Amino acid sequence: MRNLFFAIFAMMIFSSLPAIAEQDLSDKADTVYTSAHEITLAQDEDITITGGGIVWMKLNVEGSGFLKLRLIGEQISSARMDVYDENAELLGRAEEVDGAQEVKVDARVIYTYYIRLSGQRIKGIARLKLSSELEPPPPDYEVPADAVSLQFNVPTKGHVTSIENKWFKLSIPKSAQGKYVVVDLEGKNQDADIDLVMTDMKGYQLSGSSSQYRFERVFSEIPEDRKVALNVFVYQPAGEEAQKTLESDFVFRAYTMAQPPIGPFAPNLPTSFTEIEPEQKMSGMIQGNSVWYHYYIGDTGTLQINFEGEGLQIEVLADDGSSIFEGRAEAEQMNIDCDANQYSHFYLNVSGSGQYSFTGHLLSTPAALEDNGSLDENINSDNAGKIETEENIPSPDEKIIPTLTILFNKSDAERFEIISPLSSFCIGPSGKIIIISKGNIFDLVSKSFLTNTGKVEDCVYSPDGALLAICGKKLGYYAGGNIQEELTLPSAEMNMAAGDKGLFLFGGKGWSAKSLYFIERSRGYTKICDMPSSIKSAAVNGDTLFFSVENDIYRLAFGKEISLVVRVPGPAITSLAVSNDGTVFFLAGRTLYSYKNATANLIAENIGDIIRWHNSGLYILDTKNISLLRFENFE
Repeated sequence: MRNLFFAIFAMMIFSSLPAIAEQDLSDKADTVYTSAHEITLAQDEDITITGGGIVWMKLNVEGSGFLKLRLIGEQISSARMDVYDENAELLGRAEEVDGAQEVKVDARVIYTYYIRLSGQRIKGIARLKLSSELEPPPPDYEVPADAVSLQFNVPTKGHVTSIENKWFKLSIPKSAQGKYVVVDLEGKNQDADIDLVMTDMKGYQLSGSSSQYRFERVFSEIPEDRKVALNVFVYQPAGEEAQKTLESDFVFRAYTMAQPPIGPFAPNLPTSFTEIEPEQKMSGMIQGNSVWYHYYIGDTGTLQINFEGEGLQIEVLADDGSSIFEGRAEAEQMNIDCDANQYSHFYLNVSGSGQYSFTGHLLSTPAALEDNGSLDENINSDNAGKIETEENIPSPDEKIIPTLTILFNKSDAERFEIISPLSSFCIGPSGKIIIISKGNIFDLVSKSFLTNTGKVEDCVYSPDGALLAICGKKLGYYAGGNIQEELTLPSAEMNMAAGDKGLFLFGGKGWSAKSLYFIERSRGYTKICDMPSSIKSAAVNGDTLFFSVENDIYRLAFGKEISLVVRVPGPAITSLAVSNDGTVFFLAGRTLYSYKNATANLIAENIGDIIRWHNSGLYILDTKNISLLRFENFE
């Protein structure tokens, strides 16, 4: 039964390939790949092909770049060379170049290749030679030769528009001490979101900013030639704003540091300070000067600072430069509460003349959720990090064979003009399916695109039926052919999971990728917790959120602690969904599992990338093979 299921699935995948690829694989059996002759990169191979014969080879590539294969020899024009991945997807076909067959494939993501040499048109026997090499990838950017020279450690003014970006080149003096080069930028127009990218002089990206809207920071280890290039541009939002030309003056400064800078750039944050921990008592004496201290809080709750120092001036800043507290200490002990649900870094400045002492304590109650009247019970994540595993996933001895419906395949996608890359999809209360195709919203019911901005990254339906979408760092709702932006998010490239009580936000770029947020339309977002690694996926069932971090699935229920549900060996979990009865479905390395009552079942292998649950069915989007499936009847 299981073999029949996979045969049906394989037929669906192969039928979605172009006709020429279908012919290429007509000879392929399950043993073709396993019996392929393994070859070594950069080692020439002598190959003999008889007329009408086929030779398969396997090549593993360690590194990043473009794999170049070159085939030479007699009757080379009668031979054919194709390159496939492990899923039988055609990656490239060789063409004749200077009396040889050549093909290049992108080796930055895929590392295992299967090379098919066909002698269908060869007469007699042909002796050929195959060479392979890894070429560096092309530059990410083209640095113009006339880029303006930027002075080192000198504030430099500039002007940028959403129509034209600006390039600068920087030579780091040999006298500048430090291992890292850092560039901070402050935009002057609050309506223009300026971004900043650092590359080497060839255009290969070294770092990009984790956007703070007006304030940006990039840094990298200093290249050997001590030269970098900087690209300044305005992020162009979606919707009606896309028709406007945004522009802004800006000021930025390049300098060096011995260690990587902490957190994003904000002009009022200190560049030098003393690192301290909660429960560590600090004391000292100052005479008309000031001193800075820094707390890093990797957990949720409230950082309460108990300060004593009559008449001294105190200032506390968060990691984005926001002011938490500013005032003068009185004779009695002063308590300063800092919300560690929203921020991870806190900077304390003491100035004036006199003696002082203070101690920070991390309180377990999430201060940002205490007064949240819309939540029935507060989320208590005090014991996150002290969680207990319910049970490690067992060997999937029992297989589930559900019924399968193909909603569309590659040929359907071409007819509907659903264009790769596909990044996400969601299902509405009435069953309407929305797919994000090349940054636009595609309605599978009407078979039409609802937007044409190319900026949408994720979407979800709210409980009241509104279609919500993320465009860059903006969250909005779809109406009248546009995304009406409502809320600025902590980072770009974030994802959402919707529940009855609100919206959960996770993922993104930089420091926010490890954070989980809760959103209410009237209140904005509140950080719930920070995890050890990036949060990759999440799904809501009733009042319970399930989310994945590396190989772990966690549960967060309102009024309860965060707990570890299951730990999966092997590839990381990239997508999960939860059925009405609480069964957790998850993808790990394109293999689909179910988990319930401490029992795991393997459902299918090489099945897709993103899963969603709706009513009684599990929907699976395969962004690689461009298909959408629905599984039902799991019992």
